[in-house]
Amino acid sequence: MEAKHERDMAAEADAAAFREALGETVNISVKKERGSAAFLPCIEATSAPAALNGIAVLIREYAAMVGLSPVSVLAVLATVIAMPTIRKQQVEKQEEA
Repeated sequence: MEAKHERDMAAEADAAAFREALGETVNISVKKERGSAAFLPCIEATSAPAALNGIAVLIREYAAMVGLSPVSVLAVLATVIAMPTIRKQQVEKQEEA
């Protein structure tokens, strides 16, 4: 009986999140000029959750495009994001030695 109640609560929360998402606006764009290493991102959203949902959609779409799971894409993304910090820490350790 409690498991059914938990499922009902989860379904109700999902429905509420869906209704809220219908009222949100998100615009995500990224520009990169040829010859430049800089990316110019722009995220415009009516709320932080809306922006995060937009990013999640991009990750799922990219995963489908390359034939990977979204979790695999996130793992690679986490590595790419963390790599500059890891390299900086390695250089700092070498300089201290």
